[in-house]
Parts: sequence; C-alpha cells; structure tokens
Amino acid sequence: MAATQPVRIRRLLTEAEGYLELQMPQQALRALQRIDDPATFRAQWLHLQGLARQQLGQQDQALALLEQAAELAPSSLGIQLSLAAQLRQQGRLDEAVERLVQVMNDVPELAGESALHYALARLYSLQGDKAHLLWHLSKAIELSPELREQLPQEEDFRPFADDPDFQALLSIIV
Repeated sequence: MAATQPVRIRRLLTEAEGYLELQMPQQALRALQRIDDPATFRAQWLHLQGLARQQLGQQDQALALLEQAAELAPSSLGIQLSLAAQLRQQGRLDEAVERLVQVMNDVPELAGESALHYALARLYSLQGDKAHLLWHLSKAIELSPELREQLPQEEDFRPFADDPDFQALLSIIV
C-alpha cells in the first residue's frame, strides 16, 4: 500500500489541477481533501488549495495557503508566481514586486526564467516604473522571443503602449 500512496497522491493532485483549469474549485478541494497526508507533496497540495480558494473569492485564505506553499518550495516558480499574483490581486503591488525580486536573488537559477521577468515587467508597468518595466520585459523577450506577440494584447502594458521606448522594444527584430 505504501508504494501506491505517492501514485494515488499524484493522481489526486492532477485531478485537482484539472478542476482548477475548468474553474471548478469546489471539485478541486474535494479531490485535495481525499489526500490524507500529502507529505512530500505538501507544497503542491497547499498551492492547489490556495488557487482553489482564490477562485472561490476567499482571498485571505488563498494568500495564507500560497505563503505556506512558497515557504516550503522557494525554488518553485509556479508557486512564487501564484503568490505574487495573489498579492497583486489584493492591491499589494509593492509586496508582489519585492517577493519576485527576492526569489530572483535567492534562487539564481530562476533569474533565467522568462516568466519571472515577464511577471516583474507587468508589475512594474502597473507601478508606473518604466525603467524596470523595460529592463525586465527586454530580458523576458530575450529569453522567450515569442512573448513579443502577446504584448499588444496585454492589459498591464497599456499605460506604456504609446511610449516610444516601449514601441522600440516591440519593433526590435530577434
């Protein structure tokens, strides 16, 4: 039975992820409740619970769960981005930025992740910090050139849409 436990837990975690993708947080929570002891999967278990609470509009609970998950898995980019997104959703942009910058400093291998730089660029745009926005956005595009295609539709960059420096970044051919 012990050997099948990790397989069962992984299956339930995957089931919960599927429910979350379908915007079915109650079903996701039910799947997660069927895990008696998440043990080595605790960070992912907390993360998924946080995302489910987020979808249910239970923002404070979501934040607490995501903070616990982030503490358990400081090098998990997905968890760190979820925590930053939750902070942002609660209007705590400065804390979201601080969190991601801290992650980049504490976990050097994540500094090469385009998603981290892209998330920071979006946050800096919302803060009106053009210099940091452009630096992180150019880094994200350098790491993943295909990101350039989604920039015109990205709401967070609207404040800089007509800025000549932002436009120049969009027109660079890689």
